[in-house]
Amino acid sequence: IRIMIGFSGEISWMGEPVTRQLLDQRMKVEAARDIQPEIHIEPDRDAKYGVVAHVMASAQRNGLKKMGVIGGT
Repeated sequence: IRIMIGFSGEISWMGEPVTRQLLDQRMKVEAARDIQPEIHIEPDRDAKYGVVAHVMASAQRNGLKKMGVIGGT
């Protein structure tokens, strides 16, 4: 699953814009799967750290095990 974070803090889930609340809901659903997907977080190179930290914390809080940050665009 690819989560992109834009320069001004917008978050998208597989290309679809999502709110922080919807992001948390989707991560909870994915964490409950028998086989969890990999979460790839792709922040813009100038994205605010706080937004990136929120996305990473959401994945951890919801129990997702396979998460990585890939180079900013």
